[in-house]
Amino acid sequence: RANKEHISFGHGVHYCVGSHLARLEAEIALPALFGRFPDLALAVDPAELRPVESFISNGHRTLPVVLGS
Repeated sequence: RANKEHISFGHGVHYCVGSHLARLEAEIALPALFGRFPDLALAVDPAELRPVESFISNGHRTLPVVLGS
């Protein structure tokens, strides 16, 4: 889609039924990831990240990271 503003899990009748599970997964997984790899960092310059061409979601084709120094 041309307008890439954040719409999260939708709105109204189009609200995602899996939103609660997705939020719970992020609430558990992200602290565990950052706890396990406290030095996690992007491995490339942010300008090198290429977006996924999609009208459904915003994201990147790849997200290269360095797990630690």
